[in-house]
Amino acid sequence: MVRTVLTDITASRWATLSPLLDVALDLDVTSRDSWLAALETTDPRSAAELRALIARDTRTDGTGTVTSALRTLTDEVPELAGTVIGDWKLASPLGEGGMGFVWLADRADGNFAGQAAVKLIKLQGLGAEGVQRFQREGTALARLTHPAIARLLDAGVRSSGQPYLVLEYVRGIRIDHWCDQHHKSSTDRLTLFLTVCAAVVHAHTQGVVHRDIKPSNILVTDDGQLKLLDFGVSTLQDDEEGERSDGLLPFTAAYAAPEQLAGGTESQATDIYTLGVLLHVLLTGEVPARPAALMSVAALRLSEASAASRRNTAKGVAAFVRNDLDAVVSRCLQTAAADRYPTVQALADDVQRVLRDEPVTTRPTGAVERTVRAVRRRRMAIAGTLLVSAILAIGAAIAWRQTGLARSEYASAQTARELAAALAEMQSQMLSFKGPGGRQLTPTEALKRARSAIEVKYAAQPLVLSGLLGLLADRYGELNDLEQRTALQLASVSAAARSGNAAAESKELCITALVLAERELVDSAAAIMTRGEIRLAGAGADSVEAMVACNEMRAFQMTFRAQPDSAIALSRVNLALLRSTGDTMSTNFSTALNRLSQIQFRFGRYRDAFAALNQAIATEQRIGRGDTEGIVVLRGNIISLQMSLGEYAAAQTVLTNEVARIRDTITGAVELPLILRFRAAELFSKTGDLPRLLEASRAVTSDTAAQIPPLQLQVRAELAEALFDAGEVSAARVEYKMVQRWRTQVPASRRLNLIAGIADAAALTRMRNASVGLDTLERLIRAAGNGRGVGNDVYMYNACLRASALALSLNRAPLALRYAQDARRVILADSLSLTRSAPVGDAMMAEARAIAAAGDSTAARALARLALLPLRFGYGPSARQVLGAEAWLAGR
Repeated sequence: MVRTVLTDITASRWATLSPLLDVALDLDVTSRDSWLAALETTDPRSAAELRALIARDTRTDGTGTVTSALRTLTDEVPELAGTVIGDWKLASPLGEGGMGFVWLADRADGNFAGQAAVKLIKLQGLGAEGVQRFQREGTALARLTHPAIARLLDAGVRSSGQPYLVLEYVRGIRIDHWCDQHHKSSTDRLTLFLTVCAAVVHAHTQGVVHRDIKPSNILVTDDGQLKLLDFGVSTLQDDEEGERSDGLLPFTAAYAAPEQLAGGTESQATDIYTLGVLLHVLLTGEVPARPAALMSVAALRLSEASAASRRNTAKGVAAFVRNDLDAVVSRCLQTAAADRYPTVQALADDVQRVLRDEPVTTRPTGAVERTVRAVRRRRMAIAGTLLVSAILAIGAAIAWRQTGLARSEYASAQTARELAAALAEMQSQMLSFKGPGGRQLTPTEALKRARSAIEVKYAAQPLVLSGLLGLLADRYGELNDLEQRTALQLASVSAAARSGNAAAESKELCITALVLAERELVDSAAAIMTRGEIRLAGAGADSVEAMVACNEMRAFQMTFRAQPDSAIALSRVNLALLRSTGDTMSTNFSTALNRLSQIQFRFGRYRDAFAALNQAIATEQRIGRGDTEGIVVLRGNIISLQMSLGEYAAAQTVLTNEVARIRDTITGAVELPLILRFRAAELFSKTGDLPRLLEASRAVTSDTAAQIPPLQLQVRAELAEALFDAGEVSAARVEYKMVQRWRTQVPASRRLNLIAGIADAAALTRMRNASVGLDTLERLIRAAGNGRGVGNDVYMYNACLRASALALSLNRAPLALRYAQDARRVILADSLSLTRSAPVGDAMMAEARAIAAAGDSTAARALARLALLPLRFGYGPSARQVLGAEAWLAGR
């Protein structure tokens, strides 16, 4: 043990100890002792000095603060308030690090207002190498333009010779504290960690290694924006000067990679190590020991409060990180740099796999585990199609097939006849398949038998076999059996490859890529797509089906790259290709229209999407498919679209007609398709029809096939909210308890956070008071980004409108007006919203009430009269919302 006297610490030595002390003081006593013991094995001097400093800090005689004890050992923060440096005027000190002082500064040139953080180098005890490193910080930051990296605004040297940097000023708190304060789940923390990874990947592409990634260098603002700070200790990989002078440690030992502590060569692998430490801290609250034990073991030590901040228990967190995340962090923390992930992107890819419940690259998985994962992913994929407020074909395959394969342009006349005959025979056999005792086979059993039969019969005719397997894959898609659908698609690809027909193989490859992409198996989809495009290049210009299939996949990729114009244009190219061959009377054409509508809806082109959907329905009806499950799906999508436009009366008409059609065509009792039951629950929640909402919600929540966490969370949260609002507190508490159960099982999602958060506010308003409910909503709105720049954001609308009503009940008219205006802004769908959208009318009435409360009755009446038009169209002229608005206006 090194004996340490406090006065032995010099100013130069303090530059090394200061960042270590920051880490030590952030830890609780137990974690600090473990951390100091680990530090003692690599740097006994620093460990001893830190123990002495911390012991001095605990004295109670008035002299025990570290700041007081060390004031004479450090450069005093110069009194620079009011000093103008470049275009900036220093206002107040923000802090001090090993390299320099940081001041908050205001823009001083009069051109515009703004604030920045100005970093000034400490000249004493730093030396020439330190100045060079400070100058390199400017060079490094000038290269970095990522939104999650604090920007360099200016740089220069004062007349005194003191260099300075002007940096973006970030008002935020460190990432781990922010996660705890906002009760972020483990999946939320992984998502935030991926943002850090993206910033580091950008830095690495610019040749910059951060070298000091730690929570205090990552701030998160009130609205959830993350910023990575302090590239002042970064190394430029093309800079070969970099030897450090003794006594200056440009990183934090607790987070440092082994090569940093040993004074070895630093590289991108150094940042990978520190990212592993960061991930360990975010998930368990602990800095890992050296050597690190399994992270799941550390998670078991989480306190009750820490686990609650993750909306879980210690055992629950440990179960979440066990196996996959244990393996991910362990690979990051390998002593040898070569044993870690090769790149930060590779690390991020594995974290993405964890979020998608796919096997990670760092741990082998057996067949049983892969099957279990597949089942879980399938359930989430089904939930996604039900819950995404876009036009997604629920249970319907989006695949390009010729309904009558006899017209396939890549087949010879003989093959065409064979395909037609094989298709007819397969369909006939599937109808005649019987089980034991003559019972009718289930669809899955019939499909399994059909596959076995055709694989034997058409083994020598691979092109025919490929087409038939592809059709069976589509049927599995309609049953939402995504695993079998993928397996049949891959079998179809194999058969097409054996046929030697490039067009057929290209088409099946591109369909398979789309199937994988829709399951979020992005890497596999990209690899398959590449093969499809290669085969397409050799297929010839006339292979329309193959071109359409590959264009479909490209449009899908463009959609998720936020390239709406390109995705829509490519979808229209597909329609033109189908028209060019006369293929406008098939499911190919209706599928193309439905896909176009999906893309248009996703990017806010609602009227265009509505027109495309109606064309798809008309096509299905013309070809005799007017009573199929596909029509139910398309009409369910119409209902969703009309609700998004705020045209609730029109949506209810479609729902009523579709329910009547189904019941009229089926004798006896019938359970409505899940999509219609779910759409009904959504609609009656929006219209405030509590009795029908209760009926529709029970039809969803009581269905054993619908026990899917996001689906259950949304339906139960909306029902709990409505019950609390109606004063049905006992029933509301039951549903609200179920909301808490299901919210622990859903992945991180802004939309679901808003849905559950609004239910929280309704509960707190009823069980406590309006002020508590309003505070909850305001935090929720800030965390979700205030809806700025978001069009037709129905969940943010709900939060803002409820906040407006609560503010008004508390006599805070200006705040009520602001939230009502925000609600109207985020719900506007298009230029017709002001005359047709019920929620726009509700928002206008909320504005009118706030304006009246502020004393301007004339303006309030004028706005209320304007609100009646969208209310009457959206709800229907006799709806209670309309009657209420008319009564309010009459009383003014």
